[in-house]
Amino acid sequence: MEQLNFFDRLDAQGPAAESAQSEPKRSCAQPAPAESGLCPDSEFASALSPEPRPSHASAEQRQAPSSKPETLEEVWQTLKARGRGALRAGGMRSSIATVARVLDLPRASIPTDPARLGVLLREAKPATALVKTKHWQACCSRLRAALVECGIEVMPGRATDGLSPEWHTLAQRLPSRGAQIGLSRLLSYLSRHNIRPGDVRSHHLEKFRIALVESSVRGDPRQAFANYMRYWNEARTATDDWPQVEGIVPADPRRYSIPWENFPASFRDDVDQFLMNSGNPDIVSDDYHPSVAPSTVALRRGQLRTLASALVLSGFDIQNLTSLAVLVEPSNAQSALRFLLKRRDGNTGTSLAQRAILLRIVARYWVKNLAYADKISVYARSLKVKQRGMTDKNRQLLQQLDIKANRDALLLLPRRVSIAVEAIKNPSAKDALRSMMALAVEVLTMAPMRINNLAGLRLDGHLMKVKRGRERVWRIVIPRGEIKNRQPFDVSLNPRTTDMLETWLNRYRTICSPEQGPYLFPGRGGARRNTIALSRAISIFIQRETGITMNVHLFRHWCAKLHLEEHPQDIETVRQVLAHTNTSTTLQNYAYLDNRRAFKSFDATIERLRSEATRIVPLNRKPKRQTR
Repeated sequence: MEQLNFFDRLDAQGPAAESAQSEPKRSCAQPAPAESGLCPDSEFASALSPEPRPSHASAEQRQAPSSKPETLEEVWQTLKARGRGALRAGGMRSSIATVARVLDLPRASIPTDPARLGVLLREAKPATALVKTKHWQACCSRLRAALVECGIEVMPGRATDGLSPEWHTLAQRLPSRGAQIGLSRLLSYLSRHNIRPGDVRSHHLEKFRIALVESSVRGDPRQAFANYMRYWNEARTATDDWPQVEGIVPADPRRYSIPWENFPASFRDDVDQFLMNSGNPDIVSDDYHPSVAPSTVALRRGQLRTLASALVLSGFDIQNLTSLAVLVEPSNAQSALRFLLKRRDGNTGTSLAQRAILLRIVARYWVKNLAYADKISVYARSLKVKQRGMTDKNRQLLQQLDIKANRDALLLLPRRVSIAVEAIKNPSAKDALRSMMALAVEVLTMAPMRINNLAGLRLDGHLMKVKRGRERVWRIVIPRGEIKNRQPFDVSLNPRTTDMLETWLNRYRTICSPEQGPYLFPGRGGARRNTIALSRAISIFIQRETGITMNVHLFRHWCAKLHLEEHPQDIETVRQVLAHTNTSTTLQNYAYLDNRRAFKSFDATIERLRSEATRIVPLNRKPKRQTR
């Protein structure tokens, strides 16, 4: 690959990386055929044979037409031409129209193939078309019914036709209600095909996977099958008389890291000692280096596991990886980085450069081999992405908020959800969770902070209440030691945010987490809520309520953008709100806004000149024919 040649150029005077030239094409995420648990060729051929029509369809539906509709427009016309069941067919046609409106595609370009249609439905954002969640779910259900009506094989979304007596008896013995719900679709499939518990074999589960991928329009079929197999394996060990056929959980192709326990014990011990030294250094030692935060220690552990796995997958014997000194040997470091670079199709990135920098740190401060460190430094400089300002991904995400309707929907989201939840007389845990998400969005809007600080807000340390008479003011104060760039964070909440905060504390917080804990957004048992889980929950909440794709860190860019659009020259306010150490960081991130203002001014100039034009010259006009 041409992009990988810079390693060879850098090694013109160094050791050659023979191991990198003979990289095996296998991955630990892809098991060998003998270990995959799939059925033999003869059984696999039978698994691919056409399936019997599900029993939930009527006899007339089971008679497949000679030519099945290929687009939703053809389904629409088919339902319209049948002329019977007008009310039911009319609801199906209305649902098809709604689906087309949400997908923003003409009906003639939307396929009826379940696999392709399922991808479109998973990526749909009904909130952007002002379609409520329950209405969207009903439309998708009627859409599946319309496809079945037209003779298209669609796997039911749930066990609508019940289970056979034998499967029903086994399902009642499952240890939890969640397991019963999680396996209902698979057990319904086996019941429809008259597969008894004692007759289940591995190729039946494989056949179910194929049917799920090819004929399901609900959810992600690959992820759903992995969940079904996990429930199946749990039932196999916890339920008597359950079929003793192991469900093969498909490996995520994105994952390739080898489990820690597979590495030699000496290597694991060396990693633990390095990480312990990174978090708790001896200040008066000769080789002192600044300590890192616990989150950085956890990040480095994952990065070292990735690098070690990459080295092993590039052809290095795992038994010879006995210490970090072996990993940072230049030829081995090069092989690991080359493997990771190849997985990225030759594209460098910040994460890859950070791994190279970590190898340099290990070589210099832990292994204490300056020659190794200097060599790896060359790799790190070559992999480094010269990024100035906001990333392209965040800039693209901000473009959706240029539309006033999207901006207003996000600004009004916290208050709208709070009013809706307060109108419920007996709120449930789900309602309390919506109130928590609304408050989190409100705090991120009025006091844009990083997700780690948001998840760690404590009632006994970060939130302070000042009260005199009926007037009260809540402040969020975060010490400089807990901020990424060591800048203090101190903000007073406005009255609207204060009302939402007190309502959450007085009414909904105990519903969401009965165990009292010190955190504003408590997790299970009152403990601190997982940072990644909280970030993902906020993003899902925003997308479900508004249809806007938003990550938590993007709030900092968005709030800066809102202020600079109203006050273009007030860069200092943005710097202080975002707690940047210097103005240059703020200017690098938001200089592109000046570009946009310049283009708007330029567009206005062109439009004014066009309006002042008095003569329009026709284009491509044929000259008049001259007569003699």
